[in-house]
Amino acid sequence: MSGYTNGQLRDLVAALRASNPDLMGNVERAFANCTFIYGTQGKKGGGLKLGGIMVSAINKLEHTLKKPDGTRRPAFEPHSRAYAFQTGVRQTVQRAHNYQMMDMLYGDGGNVGRRANPHILEFVMYAAKLRPWPGANPPASPQFDEVSRGEVTANHPFFAYQQILGTAEEEQAFYKHPKTTNVYGRDPWCQVEMPGTKELSRIIRWCIGEFGGTIIFEGADVYYDQVFNNTGRFGDTELEACSFFAHFNAGNSFAHYGKAGGKVIFHWHGQETVPSKLLFLTSWRWDPFSAEQWYQKIHARNMQQEIRDQFADPSFVVAHQDVQHGNQTYQRQGGAGNYEFRRGRLEPRDIDDLARRLGLTHQTLWNNFNTLPPGVSSRGVGQWLNSQM
Repeated sequence: MSGYTNGQLRDLVAALRASNPDLMGNVERAFANCTFIYGTQGKKGGGLKLGGIMVSAINKLEHTLKKPDGTRRPAFEPHSRAYAFQTGVRQTVQRAHNYQMMDMLYGDGGNVGRRANPHILEFVMYAAKLRPWPGANPPASPQFDEVSRGEVTANHPFFAYQQILGTAEEEQAFYKHPKTTNVYGRDPWCQVEMPGTKELSRIIRWCIGEFGGTIIFEGADVYYDQVFNNTGRFGDTELEACSFFAHFNAGNSFAHYGKAGGKVIFHWHGQETVPSKLLFLTSWRWDPFSAEQWYQKIHARNMQQEIRDQFADPSFVVAHQDVQHGNQTYQRQGGAGNYEFRRGRLEPRDIDDLARRLGLTHQTLWNNFNTLPPGVSSRGVGQWLNSQM
């Protein structure tokens, strides 16, 4: 990795304390008082789930959140201020609590970008090499030529990257680019080129660990095949998940890391949740067929073959029902439909065997989690799965 190392970032903090002590005081207070929320913008389709034992459902509402009593409410209340460009659980929780989020450090540089904490934003500009090193004795680390020549005048990463990379669609900072690869290098997990947005996210994670603070990782809309396997799709969220999961211990909903013991909390549909292998498998792989639809739906006919084979067992009884909402009925197509797990038992060793069959690339991360959710027995797996939908 060619971004500033941990030691170089600490040198940067020292240099800024010497040249701009008010800034660093404000930065440290900001991280202590601002919670960040990570995750993904929300599924545009369904995820491939655990074969025939999973429940397939369609919500009348495009996005809903589960309430403590088990009922569901709309994620977007009537007349809510849709100031951001994203949907999904993460965005809903962010609006409800006014959390900071990565998109404010890149976003569109406008309405979303203006919501970034100004002190954190200024520090990130230095840490991402979008401003020259303050003071003398800069470290030996690749820099953007445009910054070195004084051509970058923007005060927000979105516009700074435009001045460095260009303004074309393919030059946006969430795409790989030779300039950002040269300056930021490759990630330590899959050795994928680091675009600008991944580096911004890395810096925030480092700051939370270094100064203290809290990050919520909303995991409900993440596809975990892309986290635990090297599938060729290793985006910002997948890198964030790997970086966080390295610090988790089985049975915990949170982890501490870094010099100051920054805290990362795992959420699922807006609720603090103990992550488990079975929970990850309920949102395993992106479904391109369902992604074409406006609703979220699970299509059993698209289930990956390994999962179907693993659970092709007489003890798992599946019944089909058509789903009807209002005047429209969604009927079975090629095996897709509404599935309900009726009886059967799933042992932890079955999940572990499935993981071996999947050939997980990041097995060490997978091993940081318990197999079943807290309080769920082998015989209660079916009931638990149904409760998740």
